[in-house]
Amino acid sequence: MPDRPPPRHPARTHAVFPATRWSLIARVRAEDADSAAALEEICRSYWYPLYAFLRRSGVRPHDADGVTQGFFLRVLSKEILHAASSEKGPLRSFLLGSLKRHLADHGRVAYAAKRGGGEVLIPIEWNEAELRYSVEPADALDPETLYSRAWARGLLENVRTQVRTAFIARHPARNYAAIEPYLTPDEDRAPYREFAAQLGSTEGSARLLIYRLRRKFRERLEAEIARTVTDPAEIPGKLAWMRAALTER
Repeated sequence: MPDRPPPRHPARTHAVFPATRWSLIARVRAEDADSAAALEEICRSYWYPLYAFLRRSGVRPHDADGVTQGFFLRVLSKEILHAASSEKGPLRSFLLGSLKRHLADHGRVAYAAKRGGGEVLIPIEWNEAELRYSVEPADALDPETLYSRAWARGLLENVRTQVRTAFIARHPARNYAAIEPYLTPDEDRAPYREFAAQLGSTEGSARLLIYRLRRKFRERLEAEIARTVTDPAEIPGKLAWMRAALTER
C-alpha cells in the first residue's frame, strides 16, 4: 500500500492514551433520532487523525484520501461499529486497528473505486486534509503518535470554538482575537498593558477578563474530556496526557 516504506523511528516512551467512553457507540446502535448525530461525531473526531496516520505511514495524498473515505463508508454503514466492544480497548485504538485491517484486507484500488461514485460520505472538508497535514511538524513522530496528537488537537480546537462562539455572542469579535493568545500558557502574546490598550480598558480590567475566560476555557475543556472517560477521577490524568501528547517530540 505505501509508496515508500515508513521510516524507522527510535524507541520512545509515550503517555498511555486514556480509555475512551463507549457511549457514542451505544447511541449509534440505538437507531433513534440521536443515532445520526452520534455517528457524525465519531466521523468528525477521527477522520483527520486517521488520515494523518496514513500519510505518516507513507501513503500518498490521493490514496490516503480514498482509503480514509472508504473506511468511513464502512463506519457509516455501521459494518465496523457492530464489531466494536469496550472489551477491545479504547475506541481510539479500536478504530485505528480497524483501519489497519481495512487497509490490509482490501487495498487502495478497491477504495479508489468506492470513492469514485461521487457520494458524499460525511460533511467534512476533505480538501483541507493535505493542507492540515502539510503543517504537521516535520519531526520523527511515528504514525501512531501523530494520530494521537491529531486527536488531542481536534478536541482542543473544538473547545476553542465553543469559547469563541460564547464570547463573541456578548463581545466584539476583534476583542476575542486579541484575548485568545492568553488562554493557554504556551502561546506568544503581548504584555497585559498592550492588551488593555487594545480593549480601551485598564490593565486590571483586562487581567480580570482574561482570568474569567481562562476559567471558562478550562471548564469547557474538562467537560469535553469528561465525555471521553468513564470515571471523573480520570480527568486530571487525561489532561496531563493531552499536554504530553501536544508537546511530545
